Amino acid sequence: MIISLFLKYPKQYTALLEQLINTIQDIYDDHVTDPMEPIELLFDVCCTNDDDTIRLLDTVLKIYQEQMHCVYVLQQINLNPHSLFLFFLYRCGSTYDILIDLLIDSSSDFLTFFHRYIIYACHDINQLYASFDDLLVDLDTFQTIVANTLRVLDGGGFPYNTKPLMKRLLQLEEQLYSQ
Repeated sequence: MIISLFLKYPKQYTALLEQLINTIQDIYDDHVTDPMEPIELLFDVCCTNDDDTIRLLDTVLKIYQEQMHCVYVLQQINLNPHSLFLFFLYRCGSTYDILIDLLIDSSSDFLTFFHRYIIYACHDINQLYASFDDLLVDLDTFQTIVANTLRVLDGGGFPYNTKPLMKRLLQLEEQLYSQ
C-alpha cells in the first residue's frame, strides 16, 4: 500500500509525498462535490474483504496517532479516523452486528484496532462530534451502536476478557451522552 511506504520511509519520499498531496488536492478541487466521495472511493478500491477493511481503518488511525507529518495528506480529502470508522459503520448497515462478528473472530485484528480507536475517540471527542455532521451515521445511531455492543460484550461468550474493552466503551458512552 502506498501509505505504508510513506510511513516507513517518510524522509525518502518527501518530494513524492508533496506531489501526491498536490495531485490529491487538484483531483479533489476539480471533481469532488460530495465530502463522502473520497471515502467511498477509498473503500471501493481498498476494502475487498474484512482484513483489507481493518487494515485501512488501522492504517489511518496509526497515521493520526504516530505520523503527524502525513496527516495533511488525509486532511486534504477530509479523511480522519472518525469519518472512516463512521463510514465503515454506514457501509455495514449502521448496526452493531458487524462489530460483534469482527470482535468474536479471533483471526482478525479488529479487536486491537477497535480498542485503540475507542481510546483515540475518547481523546478526540470534539473531532468525533464534528464527523457526525458530515456523515450518514448520526450521533443517536452511534450511541445506539455503542450501547448495543456493550450489552453483548457484557453477556459473555467471547474468547477473551472483554472488561478492558467494555471499560473504554463505557468511557466513550459517558462522553457521548454528556455533551
